[in-house]
Amino acid sequence: MDSRIIQIMINARKPIQMNVKSGDQVHIVADTLTEPLVWQALAAACVEVGAEPTISIMTPRPFPQAEPTPEVAAAMLKADVNILVPSKAILHSRAGHEAMKAGHPFIVSEELSVDMLTRGAATADYYKMQDIGQRLLAAWNNGSHVRVTSAHGTDLVAKIGGGRKGWCVAGIITKQEGMDLFCAAFPDGEVGVVPLEGTSEGVVVWDTSMHIVGMLSEPIHATIKEGRAVEITGGQQAEALKKAIVEYGDENSYNLAEISIGINPNARITGIMREDKKLYGAVHIALGASADTGGLVESKTHFDGIIRYPRLWIDDRIIVDQGKILI
Repeated sequence: MDSRIIQIMINARKPIQMNVKSGDQVHIVADTLTEPLVWQALAAACVEVGAEPTISIMTPRPFPQAEPTPEVAAAMLKADVNILVPSKAILHSRAGHEAMKAGHPFIVSEELSVDMLTRGAATADYYKMQDIGQRLLAAWNNGSHVRVTSAHGTDLVAKIGGGRKGWCVAGIITKQEGMDLFCAAFPDGEVGVVPLEGTSEGVVVWDTSMHIVGMLSEPIHATIKEGRAVEITGGQQAEALKKAIVEYGDENSYNLAEISIGINPNARITGIMREDKKLYGAVHIALGASADTGGLVESKTHFDGIIRYPRLWIDDRIIVDQGKILI
């Protein structure tokens, strides 16, 4: 027996107890790179609450947000709750978007590992996170513009509001107002918004980790004009990101799709986006699709990157100051 099983089950129960009820048909989506203990623990936690889990195991997708197999996509449209644990993210795929739009919720745990189930963000108190999450959500929803800066050179401004709502995901499945987003994540803890299309201007410098390339050995710089990344520079990892966008993406892959604040006090820097983007006081900024999170842009890709110690203002009020949330 794996000596970690007790801690694995303690944390695997959390998203199930918060979101799954007796009688639910639960669809767990894994791939051949998912550690078996991950989906086994989640399935066991489902059985404990009286739900009936079914596990789909597919081959790994080539890039984050690539489409799942047709069989998996069809099963998503039948489940009471979908739990995603493949090795690459698929929530922002067309199949994920269509399932949420049709009223089938998700627990989003792509890239989840046994290590993540025993340490870090999974160990947090998810009920305590709700308060700060709702206060940050109110700030997003009542704001008209945002500015993000960092010591590495980030200086981005964008318009928000105009009837567009933000989202708070902190472990409890919520149908987010004004968008198709119908999910929680695990590990979880972020509050974000889609800037109004065409209004983002400035420079984003991702300095911690990034989808596709993992932990950053040197920053990746993106020049943003009229809501799009018009230039991406840096070292080899910047080149890898650019190559991935060309190979897997489309013209809308350069859209500035998201600005989110992490609120999980136990999250670590791992090089894996599932945990990194939940870092308390960090900001992640994404390029690509925004159609399921309240925006207007559809794309094959959605790539997140982390700014570890940002400053963030909503209107003229400083909300985040170098890793501290001031609201």
